[in-house]
Amino acid sequence: RPPSRWQLHLVLTLGSTDRQGFGRQELHMAPESFFNCLLMQVAALDGFLKLNGIGMNHIKPHGSAYLMSARNLDMARGSARVAKLYGLPLLGLAGSQHEVACGEIGVELIAGA
Repeated sequence: RPPSRWQLHLVLTLGSTDRQGFGRQELHMAPESFFNCLLMQVAALDGFLKLNGIGMNHIKPHGSAYLMSARNLDMARGSARVAKLYGLPLLGLAGSQHEVACGEIGVELIAGA
């Protein structure tokens, strides 16, 4: 656990289940499966962080998860739903489906590239 005088900013970068390709390969999955995959990762990290008194700042899909959800509104909604559950902004691609989903669901979008 870091001393209280430290300010730690943790970024959660979510990926697909493509472990061998480090999340770079597009894995075709139903939108609800995509949501569940992201939710499982956030929940696991959230539990670990809470045990150590650390919080998250925002959520960002990683690799192919970022690109797929930038193009696919249902996947973008999944990312935004997870962010909303944790009260966090979503780092997503401005002008993409990330922005549309965040607007629909009421999640702050941090515009990235």
